Amino acid sequence: MKKPILLLFVIASIIIINSCRRDNYQPICYGNDIQPILTRSCTFSGCHSVASKSGGYEFTTYEGAISAVTTGNAAKSELYQAISGSHPKMPKSGTPLTSKELNKIKAWINFGAEYCAATNTVVSNCDTVNVKYDSHIKPMMISFCTSCHFSGGQAPALHDFNSVKSAVNANTFLPAVKHTGPFPMPQGGPKLSSCDLRKIDLWIQAGMPQ
Repeated sequence: MKKPILLLFVIASIIIINSCRRDNYQPICYGNDIQPILTRSCTFSGCHSVASKSGGYEFTTYEGAISAVTTGNAAKSELYQAISGSHPKMPKSGTPLTSKELNKIKAWINFGAEYCAATNTVVSNCDTVNVKYDSHIKPMMISFCTSCHFSGGQAPALHDFNSVKSAVNANTFLPAVKHTGPFPMPQGGPKLSSCDLRKIDLWIQAGMPQ
């Protein structure tokens, strides 16, 4: 009698554990998790930007990134091979990716290199307290915009507080990032997440504090 009871207990435990895993599972997605890393580290002029396409690769879009990926196998993916190891080939200049960023890209590839655009509508766990340029908007610009919109680059420049503020006042910034104008940004990529757009709205409503 004890064995059937024990077996039922084991089966019930497995069902509960798997249910918890499904409930707590957060997929790693290109738009929210991978694109910011690649934009910040790989898409400078002369590297993997749309114009440069070093080595034949551009990493400003999902299609460009996935061309350097062997889905389900990070170890065989050219993207991961280039950024990992004790002496990574990439980025050629600047700081190597952190272990957290490497693990995120590795997991993203191994679990299917998903795009999952629907995650861009999620606003949970979004830090919208006391939104300021230095703490909230500047990191966003560095991740998504300044590889193209630097001083002397594509207009409008978005490299510092005054340039972003000017773009907002000129009514070119919001239509671009919300994809409601003729030139949606980031160019060739998905729209910013709902969380990022919410931060921008709150920052503007507060008078664009630095």
